[in-house]
Amino acid sequence: MPEVEAHNLPLYLSSFIGREQEIAGVTQQLATHRLVTLTGPGGCGKTRLAVQTARGLLPQFASGAWLVDFRLSAIRRSSCGRPPKSWMFVNNRRNRSWSR
Repeated sequence: MPEVEAHNLPLYLSSFIGREQEIAGVTQQLATHRLVTLTGPGGCGKTRLAVQTARGLLPQFASGAWLVDFRLSAIRRSSCGRPPKSWMFVNNRRNRSWSR
């Protein structure tokens, strides 16, 4: 039976073209850093870049890859008014489990 990759990454219906250099840069940063922050003005494609990079790296993460929504509207919906512990992302490679 094939191994199922665990994730909650959205599936986009449109293609993702011309960001290979940015994906390579984020991938390179993730190889050496536990946390990578993408910054830029709203609508420039930060979330899409993160999702595409995560999809490409899925085989390297034993516990999968998870998209976490840090928008203020999502934080306000949280029951305690702050992000839950499960929102803390730690970059652990295959053969190690996710840390919280």
